Amino acid sequence: MRRLVCALLLAVSMLAAAQISPPGGIGSHAGRIAELQRLASDNDPQVRAAAIQGLIEMLIVKVQTPDGVFGDGNAHSDARAALVRIGRRSIAYLLSALDSPSPELRAAVADVLWRIRDARVVDRLILLLGDPVSQVRMAAASALGFARDPKAVQPLINALGDSDEYVRTYAAGALAYFNDRRAIEPLIHRLSDTSPGVRSAAVMTLKSMDDPRIVGTLIRMLSDTDETVRYWAVDGLGRAKDPRAIKPLIDRLRDKEDRIREGAAKALGKLKAMAAVPQLLLLLSDTARNVRMETAEALGRIGDRRAVTPLVGMLSDRDPWVRSSAVDGLEYISDPEAINVLILALKDSFSRVVLRATEALGVFQDSRSMEALVGMLSHPDEVLRVTASLSLGWTQDLRAVDSLLKTLGDTSGWVRAAAACSLGQLRDKRALEQLQNLTTDSSGQARLAAQTAINRINGQEPRQRCTQLEILLGIPDNFGDTILN
Repeated sequence: MRRLVCALLLAVSMLAAAQISPPGGIGSHAGRIAELQRLASDNDPQVRAAAIQGLIEMLIVKVQTPDGVFGDGNAHSDARAALVRIGRRSIAYLLSALDSPSPELRAAVADVLWRIRDARVVDRLILLLGDPVSQVRMAAASALGFARDPKAVQPLINALGDSDEYVRTYAAGALAYFNDRRAIEPLIHRLSDTSPGVRSAAVMTLKSMDDPRIVGTLIRMLSDTDETVRYWAVDGLGRAKDPRAIKPLIDRLRDKEDRIREGAAKALGKLKAMAAVPQLLLLLSDTARNVRMETAEALGRIGDRRAVTPLVGMLSDRDPWVRSSAVDGLEYISDPEAINVLILALKDSFSRVVLRATEALGVFQDSRSMEALVGMLSHPDEVLRVTASLSLGWTQDLRAVDSLLKTLGDTSGWVRAAAACSLGQLRDKRALEQLQNLTTDSSGQARLAAQTAINRINGQEPRQRCTQLEILLGIPDNFGDTILN
């Protein structure tokens, strides 16, 4: 009886709190939520019922602030998480709450239900698409998308014709989780919707689907009056990699919106569109930083050597992130003409430019790049020494062996591991003795890298390009210290 009284009192307090809490009340319900979750596992079914019902009411707690009355997001999240942890034992009470006269509660419960795997959930959410309140229908559409049950597809297609534009938007977005061809024509029809939100959601969903009708549809949407619709159309065409998109995307390089020009440049880079090079070269002087950055990388991906000199010039750009992207472009093209300027970039004031230049020099087998990378092995920055060690392995030049052997004595275990990994990539037997000594190193990364390198030199493991990820995924002793330092 005492537990029942306790649970009922807490539930009543939740009902009161579900109205409006005083200023400073946000997050103040955590203790009561934790107690209700505990009581939801009680042996007494009445106690369990009262506790679960109290948690359900906590989903719509409000709080008074100087700026007005708002939902208590912390209480909502904590109560939702508690109900999900309770799981199927809460389903009957949640389904019952869908009959509540409060549309806010019905919507909040829909957001909980899809997170609990139960055969009863999807059917009730489908029924909720017919709720008289649009807020609830929106929540139902969103929940059905996350639930990913195929029987929700047709009801969501039907919801594309809802009288409320936001419900149509949520339904279009939810269909992205299914990749069901039945939705293609209805979504294409929605592209003439008066709401830009609906058109945008329809384009986002269509671009994720594989169908020959999609590319032509996305091309048409490049001329939409809404910026977001055009953006997702550009993004989708980049993913589709269909040559039909090249000319329309080139036209979008003159779009008035920065992110459309940026997206078009990125898409053309993915398409390796040689026809776009003249227009992309002009875009290197765009006023928007992100446009210049994406254009530099796109020119690199296309690989046209006409871009080398302009990209070299970009290394003097006033923006350090643009300079970094110019290095990326030059690495893609890998023209020896860029070596000297990449060596100069090792002195850049922006650390990412230096890092990317160190990586880029690894694509060349040239005495100039070799000498520069060897010099970086004594850099005070540990990450740059790691990068230089790895880049020397990427060159596949045996002239790097002696310098890498010396680097096995570096003070950083991460650097020693990188040097060992590169020696394994170069497969020079001169390294075996020192690598064997490294197998007893104090650093777990170094020990593992040394043994892996020995195996590669002896032909027991395939040769492969060493990366920072491979080094980091070694035995992680002092891993946190390495990252933090």
